[in-house]
Amino acid sequence: MNDCPESEDQTESNESRPPDQRLTAALDEMGVISEIDPSGDIIVYVECTENRSQQVIVDSSTREFMGVEMRTIASIALNSQGPFEGRTANFLLRENARLEFGAWNVIFDTEKTHYAVFSVTVSAALRAQSLCDLIGMVARIADDTENRLSGLDEF
Repeated sequence: MNDCPESEDQTESNESRPPDQRLTAALDEMGVISEIDPSGDIIVYVECTENRSQQVIVDSSTREFMGVEMRTIASIALNSQGPFEGRTANFLLRENARLEFGAWNVIFDTEKTHYAVFSVTVSAALRAQSLCDLIGMVARIADDTENRLSGLDEF
């Protein structure tokens, strides 16, 4: 994998909320093509191994914690209609204990579809290369888990 993830040409305009210009400038500096979702978040499609790809969402909004402006980088690996079975949930918890940085979370939508999401919370002032490295890391972890647990390449 390259130092910075590559993505497909998915650029769109966004009228509801503009993305954080620091994000778009950093991705432009690294030559990463991205898409902007309606909430202003950045979506990057990362090419992974074995003809697989992974969608990573970089949160355009930020929040402050102890004087540091933070943002989230996340990627979905699995989904389930209703809660995940115990084996899957326990696997994700064991992975959390093993990981040095980032964590697995379970979120759900209004239709009660549950999603296993790997995410990291980082400084909003990251250099372009560090941002790209973290996007690549999130993509690899989520894609490896998706491949291991489902064998699919949905996300």
